[in-house]
Amino acid sequence: MIYPPHLSDKNGHLSIGSHDTTVLAEKYGTPLYVTDEQRIREKYQSYYDALSKYYDKVQMLYAAKANGNLAILKLFASLGAGADVFSAGELHLALLAGMNPHHLLFNGSSKTEADLSLALENKIRVSLDSVDELNQLNALAEKAGVIAEVSFRVNPAMDVPTHPKIATGLATS
Repeated sequence: MIYPPHLSDKNGHLSIGSHDTTVLAEKYGTPLYVTDEQRIREKYQSYYDALSKYYDKVQMLYAAKANGNLAILKLFASLGAGADVFSAGELHLALLAGMNPHHLLFNGSSKTEADLSLALENKIRVSLDSVDELNQLNALAEKAGVIAEVSFRVNPAMDVPTHPKIATGLATS
């Protein structure tokens, strides 16, 4: 069998990086999640290099909802990455991991007033999802005497054939 570079078969045992998964399972039990740090480093650099060829200012944001493991977040922080966070919990983890607050984006359509206040307190950029959210954030920022850094999504009004429950970018979205 041909394996990707980060996986191998050594003496009938699957290895991830240089680690025998049988030995890891015996030591730590199962189920066990194993992440190859070197692979994360290589993939991060690959994406960064590819984007940097075309753009002067590249900021990589890891989707914290994909895996909020503190060790992984710390690894991304050490590489200079920020994170796309969806909740106060993810925001706290990203900050605990040592991520630069200026490299974080608070995203999601269900941000509470407490979430928005937390973002303002930590000078985290907020991705706005509605005019109502813009008005709410503006009122909180005025009350706190700060200027919020924001981003927003543009609705391209594109009709792409997909299941209605996951359709985005429609004129009605």
